[in-house]
Amino acid sequence: MHTTIMASRIPSVRTETRSTDSVGSAMGEQVLHLLEFVDLELLTSSGPVVEDVRYVLKVHQRRARAVWKYPRSFDEYVAFNGRMLEALQHGHFCDAGCPWLHGFLVSKFPAKTTLLLSASSHTVVDRRRRALEEVLQTLRKFLLNRINYSCPRIKYHVAEVFLDFVYGGVIDDHRLLEACRGPVSVPTPPTSSDSSRSLLSVLSRGSSMDEVIIPELKSSSSVECEEVCTLCMQLVTTQDVYAMRLRCGHRFHDECIVPKLNEELRCPTCGDGQRHP
Repeated sequence: MHTTIMASRIPSVRTETRSTDSVGSAMGEQVLHLLEFVDLELLTSSGPVVEDVRYVLKVHQRRARAVWKYPRSFDEYVAFNGRMLEALQHGHFCDAGCPWLHGFLVSKFPAKTTLLLSASSHTVVDRRRRALEEVLQTLRKFLLNRINYSCPRIKYHVAEVFLDFVYGGVIDDHRLLEACRGPVSVPTPPTSSDSSRSLLSVLSRGSSMDEVIIPELKSSSSVECEEVCTLCMQLVTTQDVYAMRLRCGHRFHDECIVPKLNEELRCPTCGDGQRHP
């Protein structure tokens, strides 16, 4: 009887394993696609108070032709590093580069306390900016290496934390996320207490994007979204009065798009027909 029970369970276990592998493979491909078209740059800015230094993550999404910025305090980057280390769960066994990544995050992340110099001094701010940018760029390169997706911690948790840090504040922009969405269809990932707030979960659900909010990024970051006019390759800001958004959603400077529409009533980016100039 015992042998019969075990034999009856084997097919279901194998089916579940194949299903999990399918989800993991699609998730990994989606992460690769989202990061492949992203350029990251770290800038600094100061508020009315000199001590209020912000480390501004500038994200250029080349596929969506969009640029957005996240001004964050150093403490927010410290919290992000903590979430990364928690997601990595040091000590587990895998064939990926997790031990190296843990050592890198611990050793390379800039210290919170500074000796002698003020946290707002030019020397400290510039040193932190360079170190934080190195951390972000290294994380992106690590997540672009397919070998590391052999570890579920990377595939489901570390990638999720990083993508939410980069994309989280624009999660309500349905059109932008549709432009960022890769050709890979992502099955719903394993559920967790915070899964409804993750970018990968949103991309897997598609139609429920408008219902998702990330309070942490929304409350702590003023997200400045911009687009690129593909005719002149210059930014079109959300405050730009002399700009036109076509029916397809693409946006251009008036001086660039009007002559084109006079020639042909089609979007020069996607070719969608336009009824009015």
